[in-house]
Formats: sequence, structure tokens, C-alpha cells
Amino acid sequence: MVCIRNDEAAAGECAKRTQKAKGLEQVRRRLKQTIFLKFSMFLTCIEVVASAFGKRIKTSAMKQMGLNVYRLQSDMHAWNVDGSSGDKLQNSSWIRHWETATGLKRETCSYSDCSRLAEYGGHVWIKRCGVYIAPICNTCNYHANVKRLQTEGGVHSLLRKDTVVVKTCVTEEMRLLS
Repeated sequence: MVCIRNDEAAAGECAKRTQKAKGLEQVRRRLKQTIFLKFSMFLTCIEVVASAFGKRIKTSAMKQMGLNVYRLQSDMHAWNVDGSSGDKLQNSSWIRHWETATGLKRETCSYSDCSRLAEYGGHVWIKRCGVYIAPICNTCNYHANVKRLQTEGGVHSLLRKDTVVVKTCVTEEMRLLS
């Protein structure tokens, strides 16, 4: 889990969350059940994890590719995260963080109905999974783009199948605005 902040108070809070996440990772390992299903000529890993936040059960249609790096196995409901604009990296950008973590270069926007070039590492909430960084274009990353907001009716944008995403932490600002 990578959390870098510009001020000491936020850094201390992030350090506490990182420590808590390490403890949760140990719990997650103990609770993890792996079920393999044959799907499209390869095995898809479905993780069933007890979530410490809200005690929900998370079923993920994502294949883990590395530490905090996942590939979507199907189109998945997602939306831009409110309150993520204050979440900055020191001496880097979220798209560079995504490229470093995945070993990939940005290409097309991750939203399934968009074909523009990905310019940003956007904070996206993947339904039932949490917050991830995904490569998205300038238009889709815009905070007032209503197509990319969470809707009460449950109709959300989709991230396309095979998109590679990087898990990131939820800040207090994100939690308050969600």
C-alpha cells in the first residue's frame, strides 16, 4: 500500500492506515478462499475476502498480477472517486505510479465507451471491490463529467475487460464524500 502526503499530520494518519492495512492483510490471508474456474482457456482466480470496512464480503472478478495489481476479467461497474483530487504523490503522478506498478505503458482510456488516449491515473471505485488507479483520459477524469459519477439508480460506467488496475488506499476525504 503506497500512501504519500505533503503534510505531516496527513502522513501520520496515512502511516496508521498503512499499519492497519498490514494487519488486515494478515487477516485477509487467513480468510482467503481461492476458487479456480476454467474461463476462456485460462484459470480465473476468484477471491472471497472478508472486508474489514463494513464487514462486507468482497467477491472479485479480477486476476491478481502482482502486489496490488489486478487485471479485470470482465467489464466492471466503476465510477470516479469523489474527494480524490487532494490525494497527491510526491515527485510523481498517478499515471507514472500506475506504469511503474504494472510495467505497462498507458494506451486507451479504461472506460469501455471511451476510445481516447489515457493521460491520467484516475481514482476509480470498482463496484464491490474498492478504490483503484486506472489509466483514463482527460475528459473521463474531469470531476464534473456526470457520465463518470456514482448514480443512485445503480447505472454506472464500465471499465473494460482486461484493464489493469492498481489498488490504492482510501483517504479520509474520499471516505467523507462517498
